[in-house]
Amino acid sequence: MSIAEPRARWRDVFVGLAVGEVLATVLLLLPLFGLSVLRLAPLSNPPDTGFLEWPFRFDGSWSVAADLTLIGLLAWAGAFVVSRVVAGYSGRPVSRRRTALILFCAGGAPFAWAHGVVPGPLFGFVAAAAAIRAWAVGRIDRPVARRTVALGAAVIVALVCTAGSYALLHPLRVIGSGSSDTGPLLVLGSNSPFPVEIVRVEARLPGGVPPSLAFSPVAVRVAPRSTSVAVLPVAPCPDGVVAAFDVREVTVSFRVLGRIEREVLRLAPPYHAHCP
Repeated sequence: MSIAEPRARWRDVFVGLAVGEVLATVLLLLPLFGLSVLRLAPLSNPPDTGFLEWPFRFDGSWSVAADLTLIGLLAWAGAFVVSRVVAGYSGRPVSRRRTALILFCAGGAPFAWAHGVVPGPLFGFVAAAAAIRAWAVGRIDRPVARRTVALGAAVIVALVCTAGSYALLHPLRVIGSGSSDTGPLLVLGSNSPFPVEIVRVEARLPGGVPPSLAFSPVAVRVAPRSTSVAVLPVAPCPDGVVAAFDVREVTVSFRVLGRIEREVLRLAPPYHAHCP
């Protein structure tokens, strides 16, 4: 007859996860920030209101793969630190693989609790602690077969290449926005080592606004790894239309390396448009 070992104390798991997240954030965020300063990392857009949409807005499978790859790599790397710290506080082994999956799903990737399936930093932290206590503490990772390692490495390389290519071909970000006499004014920055030519900017209009209320064609060239100012002339309002609304997002179509790509960018503050 075997006696089941009692589970780890909640306090040990909570403290271990909190300390591990702080350490993982320092160890991972600082190098990532350094790469961003050198414009080698795809930190082009700030976190959005939607979960998981970082560093790029979800706009098709390519952007989804880019975002999930970066967050998944952060969760995998952060799990090495978090699992060790939780193991030290609880005095028990902690599965790194299960910890990585928990951090990815609960949002502690690390330093990005709000980017997980569970919304909000507090709920994400509590969910991660509960899952680690129930599913990762006391578990020992089994050795992985060489074929599985090779297959996993190939998948990771493919995902990293996919994410890197998206970051290379979708480098635009809004540094600032304002208003001019003719329409909104955007200060666009590019992380790409190649020139980017803006060919069209379309407002993402709220429901009920006539689609004819849009921007006139615009042509702006952004030099490699630099900034440029784009003034978006507002097309004349149709006769008889009376409306007032805020333009919070724009879809930017641009040419890079001979390809026409597009990005959804957020205006902060939004542009207030009205007719007449």
